[in-house]
Amino acid sequence: MSLQLRAQAKRALRLRQVNTEEDAVSGLLDWARAYRYIKDRESKAVSGFSLSSYPWLRGVYEKIDELIQSGRPGWRVVLRKGAQIGATELAINLTFYALDGRGNVFYALPPGPTTGGFAHARIDPAISASPYIRDEMAGHVDNVGLKVFRGGFNLYIRGTHIPKGDPARAPQLAEAPADVAVMDEYDRIPPPARGLVRDRLGDSQMAWELDLSTPTYPDTGIDREYQDSTQHEPRITCSECGTGAWLDWKLARGPVADDPHARILCPECGAVFEREGMWSEERARWVARWPERDVVGFWISKLASPRADLDELWRDSKSPKEDELQAFYNGSLGLPYEPKGARLTRELIAACVQRGYRRFKERARWTAMGVDVGIELHYWIKERMPDSRERTVAVGSVPEWGDLGKLMRRYGVQRCVVDDRPALRSDVAFQKRHRGKVWLGMEIDSPDALMLRWKEREGRVLIERTKAMAEAAERIENGIDVLPENWEGEPEIEEHLTASIKTKRVRADGTTVYHYPQSSRPDHLHHAKLFCEAAMAILPPDPARARGPKEETPAFDRGSAYSVGSYRGQL
Repeated sequence: MSLQLRAQAKRALRLRQVNTEEDAVSGLLDWARAYRYIKDRESKAVSGFSLSSYPWLRGVYEKIDELIQSGRPGWRVVLRKGAQIGATELAINLTFYALDGRGNVFYALPPGPTTGGFAHARIDPAISASPYIRDEMAGHVDNVGLKVFRGGFNLYIRGTHIPKGDPARAPQLAEAPADVAVMDEYDRIPPPARGLVRDRLGDSQMAWELDLSTPTYPDTGIDREYQDSTQHEPRITCSECGTGAWLDWKLARGPVADDPHARILCPECGAVFEREGMWSEERARWVARWPERDVVGFWISKLASPRADLDELWRDSKSPKEDELQAFYNGSLGLPYEPKGARLTRELIAACVQRGYRRFKERARWTAMGVDVGIELHYWIKERMPDSRERTVAVGSVPEWGDLGKLMRRYGVQRCVVDDRPALRSDVAFQKRHRGKVWLGMEIDSPDALMLRWKEREGRVLIERTKAMAEAAERIENGIDVLPENWEGEPEIEEHLTASIKTKRVRADGTTVYHYPQSSRPDHLHHAKLFCEAAMAILPPDPARARGPKEETPAFDRGSAYSVGSYRGQL
């Protein structure tokens, strides 16, 4: 053993004895300083943990220490962050702190080959560099997904892939009780997996949770969680006039004639904010916008770092490319970004209005209906027009399944697709009451799957979520949908249809696909509409229509997708 490691071991043993006898090393930050060592990737030199390179994180550590010392169970901290600001090291410190005689830790990572890489690149070096932590797990289980420490405390490192979107098929997320849950890169973790990870804390008297991520899109993922938090953000004080301001990109000014560099300026006097030493001199500090809220949230952008290159950030902010702007807002500013044309607008919806079609119909015949199941039952009902467009005759929500039966009769619904949720039984009963007309639709997230795959014997249809949501939006964009002049009388139409954002996602194999990340804003009518359009795909021609263009007969190929223009046979 080298002299350096021997010295570390003696220091760790001494601090451990102090910790045991007097509980002197009780807080997270003190513990990290005492027992964590960082190995430089290039020089391989080992040094004790310090916040000297990340002074802006001191307030975050202190707030977590405050929560720990309060003894309050069930606390939660959310970090909406830019890239490379020290947040993952904080999560690792909290992980080892909890494993040091306090509780089990469940460390959740995005789907894909991330678990082994994270364990080998971050966890194993942290263990090997610290004699104290290494001693804590000596002789115990040590593999990629499970590491056992003294006292039988376990570290579970788990990916969050959910096969076919079915939580029941993800046993790796349901087998490990924990006291602390860390969700790293929260935005890349599937929403159903987040609930399963939180369930790991169900029997714990600690139930600490730390969620951290670079954000992606507004009102989704970590951005939604942050909006409901205390929203701790940095405020900086001007050295010239004493004015305080929120440290954000609104204060940035680009190069000018007499100054070739980008600057952060005081909004009151126009002086340059001196960022060097702003944290150590307490000219910058964390302030909560909503201090009374239970969830503690921090927004940490690269502006919090005095080392951030403002000239480079300014150039990135002026990029004409959407993907580069996305990277700037997400990775540098730690803010969500919405690409242009990513969602429907009120103007696009209003363009579907047909003059003379004044209001939604009180009654109709020979229609198709889609139903999205939630706290309420949202429905969308359409009829086919002679020119092949689709007129919406009714939209809304009802509280009971019996009310859906009334709609079936009132609007002459011939085909209906109902959202089939796991463990739901009312939809099956509804299907039996309307035998031959009602199908159960299950949304799946599989970019390579067909949009609609019918299972005739089971009375079910598998609906590829992204393709179907895109189709529902494109029917509005292309004017296939027809709405009445009073469509704004149903305010949920605009609210729900404009909630969904269509975005790009790069898969593990490098290919790019589109998807709709789940939004915290309600979008039930968007889903009811896509279910309705699945039902329209198998709606037979109206036998009472004696005139007008001849209608094609909807196709029904067992086990195949509905495809416009390939109708054969009918139900």
